[in-house]
Amino acid sequence: MVKKNSKLDRSAKSLFIGLVICLLLIYGGDIVMPILLSGFVATLLTPLANTFEKWHFPRALSSLVAVLLAFTFMLSVVTLISVKSTDIITDLDLVKKVNQLEFLNSKDSFDAEMDSRLGDYKSMVYSSVEGLKNMLLQAGEQAATSLKDAFIFLVTFPVYLFFMLMYRRNIGDFILEYLKGTNISNPQDLILDMQKVLQQYLKGLALLILIISSLTGIGLFFLDIKHAFIIGIISGILTLIPFAGVIISALIPIIIALATKDSMWYAVGVIAVYAVVQFLEGNVITPKVVGNSININPLVVIVGLVIMGALTGIIGMILTLPILAILKVITNHYSELRPWKILMQDKE
Repeated sequence: MVKKNSKLDRSAKSLFIGLVICLLLIYGGDIVMPILLSGFVATLLTPLANTFEKWHFPRALSSLVAVLLAFTFMLSVVTLISVKSTDIITDLDLVKKVNQLEFLNSKDSFDAEMDSRLGDYKSMVYSSVEGLKNMLLQAGEQAATSLKDAFIFLVTFPVYLFFMLMYRRNIGDFILEYLKGTNISNPQDLILDMQKVLQQYLKGLALLILIISSLTGIGLFFLDIKHAFIIGIISGILTLIPFAGVIISALIPIIIALATKDSMWYAVGVIAVYAVVQFLEGNVITPKVVGNSININPLVVIVGLVIMGALTGIIGMILTLPILAILKVITNHYSELRPWKILMQDKE
């Protein structure tokens, strides 16, 4: 007979919980992910709502003002990126047409070998331009086809956020009551640690995005790359997706450099800018700004990104790190999860 607290029993429970979570994300991701995102943002906005309450705002009003400020900022950023993305697509089309005319006019002035090499180079640039343009257009088409889902998200997200802020003490009391009788010695410390880690991570992440956006934009500006600062903002936002974000964001200025400049050294310069920024981000900025609030080994992060990306898409990838941060805090307080704590920690 298997004892109740045996390793086999715990493993079976873990597998069952994992299966339930996967099924929930697969079939209910459209419902679950906005709620999770609202919870993380509510944690970030809690100090702001508390500040308004100290100014004698009623709780409902303080929660509403915090939500309106956050939502206005998010919509402004999304609108700016959407408008500038359209400008980038237009510029790529114009550059392609101009380069085609220049190539045709100057074709007779080259010998056969040089003509062939130049043609190959132009074909590569045009192919890259078309690829980037199609990628941006497809993203727009997908956004249009999922307009209903986007509308639902835009409506439900601020509603969830408002009520989570308004009833944050009820949620905290519920968690405390639920954790009574478990193997967690001090549930209050667990909640405080979860809140502290999330706030530290999210605040650090916001500052990290600002720094990465500024450094990338300034570097591209000195290379005279068009739309340097909007590309910098996109690069900063894509740091939300570990590993893959920097590759995706670097492709845009590289292709623009190949299409608009007369030397491939500009593209090399773009790669150098991103390499330097990533070096500073990994070795200086993140340790100073974000600190050790996450400190999870890359293997767990990559596996988490793959799983969350496959189950819930881009929002799941963005939420992977804060979810892992919460899980790590839980493993620190729950003795039976010590093996998972050892697996997750960034220790060679």
